[in-house]
Amino acid sequence: MPIFKYICTNFLSLNPTPKLSLVKFAPKNKDGFFDTLKERIDSYFKENNLDMVGDSSMKWKSVAMLAIYLVPFAFVLSGYASMNLWIFYGTWVLMGIGMVGIMILTMILIPTIKQSIRTWGN
Repeated sequence: MPIFKYICTNFLSLNPTPKLSLVKFAPKNKDGFFDTLKERIDSYFKENNLDMVGDSSMKWKSVAMLAIYLVPFAFVLSGYASMNLWIFYGTWVLMGIGMVGIMILTMILIPTIKQSIRTWGN
């Protein structure tokens, strides 16, 4: 019987676990890294008269990356790319470049630059 009690208490965690200490965060003040960085970024955009939403070049880059992916995809689906093996592989390479471009735009550039003013679009 002592083996059963040893297994139950040590391996099956029937003993209550000790209470962990609470995590305490530093109080919010204006001396933190994030606040200083945000102030510097805001002042940079104000000094250089730049729009924080993104300009028209950002929108053209988005359209170009979508086109680099969708145009070769349309050629593959239509059957024109299957006429020649090199054209077929070329369209797949272009589609891969388009996928990487779309990924870069959506994962890196858009969250940092905020392409749209509308909050529902971000």
